[in-house]
Amino acid sequence: MSPAGGKGINYALMDVVAPAHILPAPLPGGPVSPTESVGAAVRRRVAEETGVFRVRAGRLLWVAHYKVGGEAFETLVFEMLEGSPYATKSVNRVALLPQAAWVPADEAIERLRAMWFAPIREPAVAHLSGRAPIATLWTWSRLDGPPETVPALDSAAAGDPVPVDGERQEDREQQQ
Repeated sequence: MSPAGGKGINYALMDVVAPAHILPAPLPGGPVSPTESVGAAVRRRVAEETGVFRVRAGRLLWVAHYKVGGEAFETLVFEMLEGSPYATKSVNRVALLPQAAWVPADEAIERLRAMWFAPIREPAVAHLSGRAPIATLWTWSRLDGPPETVPALDSAAAGDPVPVDGERQEDREQQQ
């Protein structure tokens, strides 16, 4: 969604530079508190991290299951249908961290390919590239291994997983 409601679709990406003890997240998000619904958490996180308020979430785009240090995590990513850059209360947008950037799909894919964390990178790149259907379930039994997906991704359509350096072998060959 473009914050200007303008031409084309833009994607909100967060600055991926973060202190070493914080996992950088290129998409707005965070945990759902025990006292709020998933919808309320989506609205709160998008407002806090992008400055876009009164958000209306749409389709569930993907779900990722993974473990870090033995603790299980689940990430749900929703389409944002609409929102307003105007809050009902004043907010110091300069204090919003990390800063959000609204970028077109090709730039979003390029930035996300550089993300080192597979449960964020792989579903986002596959979805934005049109290689994964809506509501794909991604499960990592090991973070250093390939994910299982439901529905299964066609290996020809899904392409190779993007390595940590952000480039696939076929991309390197095409540049030569």
